[in-house]
Amino acid sequence: MPQSDPLKILLAHNHWATQELLTACAALTPDQFHQKFEIGPGSLHDTLTHIIGATRTWTEPWPNPPPAPD
Repeated sequence: MPQSDPLKILLAHNHWATQELLTACAALTPDQFHQKFEIGPGSLHDTLTHIIGATRTWTEPWPNPPPAPD
């Protein structure tokens, strides 16, 4: 993981955390993945969709997107 550039550190952590969430969700049945909860966006599917959409919204305007994490 990068150790000096705060943006690279943040992006590397975001990449790692997203991969961890996707790996954990891959083991779930479709019913478990779409199970509704009374908090947050509603389900794990909806939460991941929100996280990925928010990341895209924040990074799309960057004129020179940073390279993929190390």
